[in-house]
Amino acid sequence: VVRPGHAGRLPPGNALVSIAVESLDALALDYITPPAVRVEAPYKGRRAATVFGPAGERLELIEIG
Repeated sequence: VVRPGHAGRLPPGNALVSIAVESLDALALDYITPPAVRVEAPYKGRRAATVFGPAGERLELIEIG
């Protein structure tokens, strides 16, 4: 069921999920912005990037490999 939301805003419910991945380079995804090194917690020097999920949610991918 499609839940109502506001245009241009995050969808209702779980709008952002962080997922650990081995390699961002190995994934054929359309990143919202290119993968970048983040120094703050919880990244601690790892690269991260975000993509849109199928319901409009954001999936943050954190490289751990």
